[in-house]
Amino acid sequence: MKSQYTISKQVQDFFKHAQDNFLSLSYEDIRLIPRHSDLHPNEIELSTQLTRNISLATPIVSAAMDTVTEAEAAIVMARCGGIGIIHKNFSHDSEQDVVKQIKAVSRVKHNLHAMIRTPIGFPKDITLEQLLRKKEESNYRFETFVVYGDEGRLEGLITNAVIKYNRYKTNLKLEDIMIRDVVTRKECSLQQAYEVMHENRIGNIVLVDDHRRVRGMYTFSDVENVIQNLNSQFTTDKEGMLRVGAAVGVQDMDRVDELVRKQVDVICVDSAHGDSLGVIDAVKRYKKKYPDLEIIAGNISTEEGAKNLIDAGADALKIGQGPGQICSTRIVSGIGVMQPDAVYRAASYASEHGVPVIADGGIRYSGDIPIALACGASTVMIGQGLAGCKESPGELLHEDGKLFKIYRGMASVEAMSVKGGSDRYQKTATDLRKLVPEGITKKIPYKGHLEDQIFMLAEGAKTGLGYCGARNLGEFKERAMLHRITAGGIRESHPDTRGMIHTPPNYSRP
Repeated sequence: MKSQYTISKQVQDFFKHAQDNFLSLSYEDIRLIPRHSDLHPNEIELSTQLTRNISLATPIVSAAMDTVTEAEAAIVMARCGGIGIIHKNFSHDSEQDVVKQIKAVSRVKHNLHAMIRTPIGFPKDITLEQLLRKKEESNYRFETFVVYGDEGRLEGLITNAVIKYNRYKTNLKLEDIMIRDVVTRKECSLQQAYEVMHENRIGNIVLVDDHRRVRGMYTFSDVENVIQNLNSQFTTDKEGMLRVGAAVGVQDMDRVDELVRKQVDVICVDSAHGDSLGVIDAVKRYKKKYPDLEIIAGNISTEEGAKNLIDAGADALKIGQGPGQICSTRIVSGIGVMQPDAVYRAASYASEHGVPVIADGGIRYSGDIPIALACGASTVMIGQGLAGCKESPGELLHEDGKLFKIYRGMASVEAMSVKGGSDRYQKTATDLRKLVPEGITKKIPYKGHLEDQIFMLAEGAKTGLGYCGARNLGEFKERAMLHRITAGGIRESHPDTRGMIHTPPNYSRP
């Protein structure tokens, strides 16, 4: 497979000519030129790199926004081959903010796993009612729990069957209803665990030390998924757990410590201006303490910004300052490099150093995704396109027989009134009247399930590759050719929606 970091000679010439003429072009200004194709659409695949060492089957990342990505959305993203970045805007209270973000990360990591490193357990002398109450409070979606005795020793297991057959006797203590005959091992590989569970028709193996203290647990369904590669499109780590990212600030070492402890896969040093001393120093500090932790840094729009963050230790770059559909940064501040131009500028440097680029913002239609990839991006980060779904955070609104959800920029007054939001934009005013917003809040139509949205976006991107005769991103980036269109071309590109009876799932009026 050809390198995913390639930028075709024609695309390089295209942007050089534009920059020589002081032009910065948006997605709407650009179209791909079709190429000869000898492939079937089923042959096209979108695998790519998120960071130096994390790969994705689908080049889509959900934005670290408080109306886009929490645990439920991040789980769906990973199961669809992408990844979600959990926001850091949960609470005014900084400690509670970290606690809630950590809990969200933990939910994703425990949704699917080959081996559970730290199984959730309870002491043997509590009642089933107490366990069920804690399960509901913590929003545990699984129903297998370790029962501990003195000094953390294994006593038994509570399983779905135990809960089911004792649901009317919840006053019983766990030691009276638990499964005592638990299969244990001191050491056990994934393959060995699968063979033992399959042969003996058991659902769990608990790993213990010489004193029967629990060191891990295998569950059959998750082990089978990994061994049989039933979920080949899922974004998982080497232990079969779903991957998830989390946003952090520039003075967030305690948060980073907790995230690493909870096995977060990647952190995103999230700032509106990534090419700044605070962000660069933060990347250096976090990388020095955790050299194996993958770090996304941004946001930037230039080659200089790319160099500074890569030199600091970034494993991926987030590109985009102001392209989002709820962002007013360019209007408020006067700055702005149009998104395809910004992606190319950063990628032209990053590609030489093997660092992937994430095109963050500005994706309005699925056709914008292959354009971003042609400009040098390895993935795209999407906010509005993934907001408004069942799994996205936020209240469902009913108005005039229609359903809506709230979508807000992280620089809106509403988001910045929470500590995490203002932190991203380096706004420290405690009086809301003193905050200078760089974003808006609006309601958007309810879109149904997130999985369906990702499917539409990914299939649209595949269609773009197909028109260019490319089976994968490596071939696409080598073959991609761009040209600029006029205002008349933009009008011609859109359908005439007058009299449109139904709104299709992958197109809305401009």
